[in-house]
Amino acid sequence: MMRFLLAPDWSSTPEVRIEIRGTAVKAHAVQVLLNGTMVGTVLGDGPVTSDFVVSRDQFRAGHENELAFEVDGAGPVDHDFRTLGFELESVQFQPVEVASATQ
Repeated sequence: MMRFLLAPDWSSTPEVRIEIRGTAVKAHAVQVLLNGTMVGTVLGDGPVTSDFVVSRDQFRAGHENELAFEVDGAGPVDHDFRTLGFELESVQFQPVEVASATQ
């Protein structure tokens, strides 16, 4: 789980892309939750990159936010109690720009 603060005026776009990079261990499915709401699932075995587009309203502007990762059946991998099914490398939040209509 990671917690982060957002400025009250952090984004003016209606949608935000969440990009997650990491390594899936033993092909576990990783549920991604933003402030308690599931936004998607990371699937794969080995290095993976997944992205999800969510409404700006799912974030708590001006407050603490929480991005959590849940792995069903998580447990020690190869007797290593530090690895539970997914090794997180990075998380990026990017505004989704709305394409302007051409006339």
